[in-house]
Amino acid sequence: MKIDENIEEIKSFLQKKAESILKSLILDPDFEFHIKDIKIIEKKTKSFDNTYKVLVVETYTNNRALLLGQFVYFPIGGLRGFHNNWIEASLLTSLMDRFDIKDKCFVHIEAIPDKKQKNYTYRYLPLEKAIKEKIINKNSPFVSKMKKYKLKKILLAGSIISGPDYGTMSEIEKICKGNKVKSLLDLFCGSGALSKTALMNGVEKATCVDTYIKSAYENLRELGNRVNFIEGDAFDYKINDKFDLIISDAFIDYGYDVVKRIVPRCIHNTDLFFMTLGFIEDIYWVETLKRELEKYFSVVDTINSGRLIHAICR
Repeated sequence: MKIDENIEEIKSFLQKKAESILKSLILDPDFEFHIKDIKIIEKKTKSFDNTYKVLVVETYTNNRALLLGQFVYFPIGGLRGFHNNWIEASLLTSLMDRFDIKDKCFVHIEAIPDKKQKNYTYRYLPLEKAIKEKIINKNSPFVSKMKKYKLKKILLAGSIISGPDYGTMSEIEKICKGNKVKSLLDLFCGSGALSKTALMNGVEKATCVDTYIKSAYENLRELGNRVNFIEGDAFDYKINDKFDLIISDAFIDYGYDVVKRIVPRCIHNTDLFFMTLGFIEDIYWVETLKRELEKYFSVVDTINSGRLIHAICR
């Protein structure tokens, strides 16, 4: 069957399939989209005398980056790519399974910004809203930990929970209970979850540094003058005071810069340095950062918290 012979049925099938995939794949409650049309474009290769058809799924959305999956790679079958690559391949496979198409064809997702387009990669979402929208299971240990420390917001990278991390919070609990930690410097503090965990487990005073401090303030303001908020780039922050514990829970891509630019300023101002190195599968990256840390600290222990690998340096 040629595509042109049954175009309306093919369009209807593709639209329903695309809507189903997007609704199941993207859980962000603020994500909106609508498929306006499916167009057929005929193309010809320059190198060979071949023609093929592209079925363009015109999709209007308030968040192109999220629709295209530009927040994170997905690993499927040993391959890595963005969500739109997977969506397009899945639509083409479903189309071929449903129709006996003789044309050589491809499916393309055209993500078109509407007037509500949002240009963000990371954003904070109230915990209760995340539970209501089923991004998080209300009975999960993570939710119990959040409620234990009265933390109100989670950090989303698209529809993926970026922070706070349950395992990281648990490790900070252990460190504060097992060491004499009274003062804390929390670099890249984000929502302030690690600082609050520390302050509820023996730490008396915390300094929180990040370029966006509002969410940390909302989570920690009840602790009054026990917290010093500094809005600014942690890479530029001058460490003049001595702290019992310094935490660097930066995005993993910043790891090498943290070791090279921040660690040299920490070694004379703390006896205990805690750093997030990478995901458990990032073996080469984790080992590289550990070797770099060993140039500055006499003891570097790594901890597997289940999802992430951390370093505790002395």
